[in-house]
Amino acid sequence: MPNSRIYHLAPVSELQSGLTEVSYKPQRFALDGFVHCAETPVTTVAVANDYFASLKEPLAVLEIDPLRLTAPLKFEAPAPLPGGDAHLKMASLFPHIYGPIDVGAIQSAALLVRMNNHYVWPSAFHSLPNFMEQHGATG
Repeated sequence: MPNSRIYHLAPVSELQSGLTEVSYKPQRFALDGFVHCAETPVTTVAVANDYFASLKEPLAVLEIDPLRLTAPLKFEAPAPLPGGDAHLKMASLFPHIYGPIDVGAIQSAALLVRMNNHYVWPSAFHSLPNFMEQHGATG
């Protein structure tokens, strides 16, 4: 049974460009046909360290309520992407959303914090409108 929340990572600029009033669709959706997510904070941080280690801009984490999604959610083997593999030791199945993320399903957002060249879980999350306002964007 899935946790009550799942998590999606996005560079802030990608979140800004893919967000509309009703949904968010990341750039990789066109390539993969689904939205990559993680099931726990620990796995989410491992994914961030594996795939976003060289990112030069802030990295957002979206907290998503799976019960509020209108697109299908499937727990599947990880999709092969270039990057590290530490997260693969923590989970064998990852949540994939087969459609845009409904804005109403995004419960909150935060920036992952970088410490000593590694991401750590944020101490506080904010509503999506407040998060976007803080980061100079409108949704």
